[in-house]
Amino acid sequence: MEKENLFGRVLTQATGPHAPDRVWLESPLEREGSIAHCFCRGCSLSSEVDKEHASELAALAGVSFQDGVPKGIYFETAGCPYCDGDQSRVEVKNL
Repeated sequence: MEKENLFGRVLTQATGPHAPDRVWLESPLEREGSIAHCFCRGCSLSSEVDKEHASELAALAGVSFQDGVPKGIYFETAGCPYCDGDQSRVEVKNL
């Protein structure tokens, strides 16, 4: 039996719009395999994404990156797996 079935699932309420920390956005990526920053304006979660996740986010934003994610951009979402915002609303933003 899954944990969620036993204990339920707690989501953070998306209270956005939050704004990302510019210093964090301009900082080097820290996780191995990360290729871009991602920010949830619903709950303010800041994360890094790998190539696979970046491709999924780009498709939701309606863009395609042939040669990888360009420098100077990040993904901004209206929701994420940790909040109740709309995870399908994604924008590609310039720093």
